[in-house]
Amino acid sequence: MSSVYYAHSKLTYNTKLEADDLALLRSICGKVIDPNKDLGEQKGIQPYLDAVKSCNTLVLRCYQFPFIGKGAFCEVCWALAYGKLCKTFNESGQLVSLFGVVLNDGKD
Repeated sequence: MSSVYYAHSKLTYNTKLEADDLALLRSICGKVIDPNKDLGEQKGIQPYLDAVKSCNTLVLRCYQFPFIGKGAFCEVCWALAYGKLCKTFNESGQLVSLFGVVLNDGKD
C-alpha cells in the first residue's frame, strides 16, 4: 500500500481544512502521515524529512495560495530530490501534480 506525507503549514494545524484534507487523502490512499498528529513538535526538521523519505507520495497544502512556509518548502524539496511523487491542492481544491517550488523569502 502506498503512503502519503501531508505537508502543510502549522497555521492550518487543527483546522477544518486540515481535517477535510486528511479525510480525503485517507479515503484515496489509506495511510497518511500527518506531521501534526503523527510526529508532533520536533527539534529540527530531520524527523519530518525522514518521514517524507519513508512515503511514496507527498501532498502539499499551501497556507495562502500559492505560498508555503519554510518547513513545507524543505519537505517538498526533499521529496523531489528523492524522486517522490508530489501533488498539491490547487485553488479549486483539486489535487494536481507538483514538479518544483521556488524560494521567494529565505527567512520564511
